[in-house]
Amino acid sequence: MARPSLQSVQTLANTDFADNNTGAITPQKLREWIAKMIEAIRPAYAYLSRVAATVQPITTVAAPVVFDTGVRSPIGELEYTISLLGTGNPNTISRVDPGTTRFTFTADILPAVNTNLTLTFTLMKNGSATPWKQSVTMSSNTINESISFAAIEYLNAAAVYRMDVQSTANVNITFSNMTLVAESVPIWSIYNAIHLTQTSSYNGSSSPQSGVCQEGRHSNRCGEGVQSGRQGSSHGGLSAEEVSG
Repeated sequence: MARPSLQSVQTLANTDFADNNTGAITPQKLREWIAKMIEAIRPAYAYLSRVAATVQPITTVAAPVVFDTGVRSPIGELEYTISLLGTGNPNTISRVDPGTTRFTFTADILPAVNTNLTLTFTLMKNGSATPWKQSVTMSSNTINESISFAAIEYLNAAAVYRMDVQSTANVNITFSNMTLVAESVPIWSIYNAIHLTQTSSYNGSSSPQSGVCQEGRHSNRCGEGVQSGRQGSSHGGLSAEEVSG
């Protein structure tokens, strides 16, 4: 059963919990509403991980990071599917129903060469890059670098997510303590997200910023610092366009 939206729970309350001067609020209706509310806010998660140190060749072309373990919470089994290497859609977490999902990615990384290079990690949705990404620059093959970032994504249909990585040069990278966690976030309603594009000025030059503003709030705050999944300082115009997902 799909997770109910909070809007549908409120509608049910307004319908079933009218003024009780006629005794219309029955124990059965109260139990049904409580059960619906619990279902709407119940925790659910799934994650992919690779704890042991493992070498993966990384190139200048983005490709999925490789995990070896997948876990779903008991409720998460109703909302997520997990695919590992050797399966039809490897290294992915799929959200079965529409909804908002919070992602957290962490990893320790060590290059095989002692030279300056940059890795860029990007959260992918249905095979396309989202605005959520993070880069880390490394210069030593003896010191582990750590990366950690969070993202939040909404889609009004089922979606497949994975983490891609690319490097400024071809290199073998040792990944360890790596985890991609997906958590279900209660939603108000099934809606189309608002896609924002902001023109920002940095040292006299302009560059576009794009992101997803949830619940249709058109505001500078909502589009602020979305690029690369990090908070930033920006100035410029903001335009909004309603899109699916």
